[in-house]
Amino acid sequence: PVSPFHGIACAMEHFLPEERTGFMDAVRMFTSEAAYMTFEEGERGSLSIGKLGDIAICDRNIEQIDMAKPDELRKIKFTHTIVEGDIRFSI
Repeated sequence: PVSPFHGIACAMEHFLPEERTGFMDAVRMFTSEAAYMTFEEGERGSLSIGKLGDIAICDRNIEQIDMAKPDELRKIKFTHTIVEGDIRFSI
């Protein structure tokens, strides 16, 4: 299974302390900055009026995870994904 939370945790746990990033900066790397890198920032990367509403719903509130333990992010499972308004995955 592929999960952006693995990459987010890796960014937070980088082996070089000066290269580590905080949770919200890592989330931006996988959302708005990823859209920018593919020249899609006008239609993807954030939930805004006029953009595609692609979202993923998790099995827990990520704001309640202890960010001092980034490995906890790897345990998050997705329950739904919605792409262009259609449910594409649901458990």
